[in-house]
Amino acid sequence: MLEIHLPSTYRPEEHWTSRLRTRAGLEPCENLPVDASTFTIVDGSGELSRLLQPGRANKKWASRCTFHIHVITTTSDLGAGFLVGSSPMRKVSNTGSYFATIGLT
Repeated sequence: MLEIHLPSTYRPEEHWTSRLRTRAGLEPCENLPVDASTFTIVDGSGELSRLLQPGRANKKWASRCTFHIHVITTTSDLGAGFLVGSSPMRKVSNTGSYFATIGLT
């Protein structure tokens, strides 16, 4: 999905930072921290910022953002609740970042 929506930004061998990436044939990440996000993308072009906030992405800061995307799956519908572990929440509070949920099918 990221390859489709971020054709000039997303490279799985660089941005997919989950231990599960080896199941897709990618090499394991070196020195991966225990609390690594599923995807870590430095948005140098502002492409991801524009995707997430169409028409509202600030060009000054969009090219300097690092997005830590933590994927949580569920077998329920998009409106169902889910749990977020303490590690991703600590990352948000320690970096002054914001937390958003996006439902995808």
